[in-house]
Amino acid sequence: MSLFKVIQENCPHCNAIQEIKYYQTVNVTLEPNLKEEVLSGTLNSKKCTNCRKEITIFSGLLYHDMENRLMFEVKVSDEQDERKAETLNEFKKNGYIYREVHSYPELVEKIHIFDNKLNDQVVESVSNKLKAMLDESLKQVKETDIEFKVFFKKIEKGLFKKKLVFFCFSHPSQMMEMKYEIKNLSANEKKDLYTIDSLRG
Repeated sequence: MSLFKVIQENCPHCNAIQEIKYYQTVNVTLEPNLKEEVLSGTLNSKKCTNCRKEITIFSGLLYHDMENRLMFEVKVSDEQDERKAETLNEFKKNGYIYREVHSYPELVEKIHIFDNKLNDQVVESVSNKLKAMLDESLKQVKETDIEFKVFFKKIEKGLFKKKLVFFCFSHPSQMMEMKYEIKNLSANEKKDLYTIDSLRG
């Protein structure tokens, strides 16, 4: 089931005290409406009743899809919990795919990847190639420590070609789309791309 807390929090914009409901766990099989809130970024957010600006609670979150046996966790600390680790191992033994991510966009990306029935390890490999290429091109233009962010968006199915589509940016205001043709994958990557069951157990 989904777990949430109701807390009192000062609005970061106007300092008015607000009552905010934030989820620690979402079960999108039992409560399908929460999935759209996760994907849209509205989960754990509310408008301040005083200034009407958005308040977002940044916290760890466990995303649980019982139907597809998926569990993704946004980790905000490096604390180890033995009981939790044992519980996760039991889920894995029952065929669950568990992934640990460290940001909300990474969580959304994992959901999109598995919604498209794709092997996230293959998609991540392509994402890393694109990121390396973009980072290198940026360094050639100017000396900078800025790095690109690359996130999977969807799979595009044309008449003769299928492509993995990513959105990439070095700053959120400069979003661009990149496409990677599936025919350019290695033989093993092509074989594994639609093989999700090999990730279980």
